[in-house]
Amino acid sequence: MAGGACSPSGAKKAAGSSSPINLSFRRASRLSGNDAYDRVFTKGRKLAGPELLLWVWRRGGQPSQQPAVRGPRLGLSVSRKIGGAVRRSRVKRLLREAFRLNKHRMAPGYDLIAYPRPGCRWKSLGDAEGSLLNLCQRAGILLKP
Repeated sequence: MAGGACSPSGAKKAAGSSSPINLSFRRASRLSGNDAYDRVFTKGRKLAGPELLLWVWRRGGQPSQQPAVRGPRLGLSVSRKIGGAVRRSRVKRLLREAFRLNKHRMAPGYDLIAYPRPGCRWKSLGDAEGSLLNLCQRAGILLKP
């Protein structure tokens, strides 16, 4: 399977750029730790959509206080009201994948927490992606193409 989506040669390239876009979801792209979640929940801006709540907080401070990661970071909070373990895991996978595929379109330096509403009935990645990008657009963190 030469040049497949999983191989480095199959990576997407930015328009007008010769370097491929990094579409990985590494540890640096994940929001972790109670302090980080508390900071986003208390200081961040909350946006509501029909199936998703999104908290957005801009990391700031002195350059020496900023973490090494510059890109956006995603945290997930999925309630048991969503459904059983299989359903919750699927919703988390869909959100992580939607973020992974679109983080290059988001402004760097933001922490996001996605909270799917209990009535969330995403059937495909496109549904999750649409909900996430709609709220990111409203938050003003999507970069212009």
